[in-house]
Amino acid sequence: MKFSGLIVVVFLCSGLLAASSCKRKSSGTNSHSNEKPIARVLDEYLYKSDLKNVIPKNLSKKDSSELAQSYVHNWIVQTLLVDKAKQNLPSDKLDFENQIEDYRRSLIIYEYQKEYLKQTQAEDTAISAKEIEDYFNQNKSTFVVENNLLKITSIKIKKRCPEYRQIFYLSRKNDDDSKQKLEELCKKSGSAYSFSPQWLSFNDLLKTLPGNVRIPNQEYYLKTYKTIEATDTANYFLINVLDYKLANDNYPIELVNDKIKGILINKKRIERIKQMEEKIFSAATNEKNINVY
Repeated sequence: MKFSGLIVVVFLCSGLLAASSCKRKSSGTNSHSNEKPIARVLDEYLYKSDLKNVIPKNLSKKDSSELAQSYVHNWIVQTLLVDKAKQNLPSDKLDFENQIEDYRRSLIIYEYQKEYLKQTQAEDTAISAKEIEDYFNQNKSTFVVENNLLKITSIKIKKRCPEYRQIFYLSRKNDDDSKQKLEELCKKSGSAYSFSPQWLSFNDLLKTLPGNVRIPNQEYYLKTYKTIEATDTANYFLINVLDYKLANDNYPIELVNDKIKGILINKKRIERIKQMEEKIFSAATNEKNINVY
């Protein structure tokens, strides 16, 4: 399309960010009546005050000027496009009153729902362990493991460590006394260790170990062994497997606990909104504020 009969006058000066605001002619207000415009397209005017909320206060003068000029340019292009659209589109394509009103109503309702839910936030977010467990048991098909998972503790021991044999021995013990002695030995020897059990995929674990570790049949290994050992030029690696889940098993509930909690909170909020809507509808019906013709 060709722009015809369109006059664009741009008033840009070094004082762009310091000038006072005028009004856009099409706005129908007099808020800018004493100001000089910074740009014009036909009978549309752009004023300094229109940029007030666009330009961050902490920008440098150079950055502010560049952002302002970019904003002005975009405003000009958009104004031209709107004008050209009005010239070329049929009237039914320009009528957005219903859509605008629907959007406005949706925003109002959304803001009210947010404020309403704030009043019951503590109650809605109080999800019990039993609620989580019940949801998990009722929706197990949703929580299926894609790759083999392990629950492990780990130790990395320097080969020069004189206590490494004792550390290996104690790491296979499950009594509290042995665990305490093991932690003391690891601290004393400067060995890296993690005795807080963590879940991770078998594949991810293998990536952290030296390249000489090869376990082609993970399922067989997990069913047969409880430890994974590896070595490089400087260290021994000892992984204790406390638990595992094979591909297509259900996730351990502890790994999906937060996800389920979020689902249940959202369900409660949806139900809360539904109850609120029904209450409002019922009250309006009782007060005879509703008629359907």
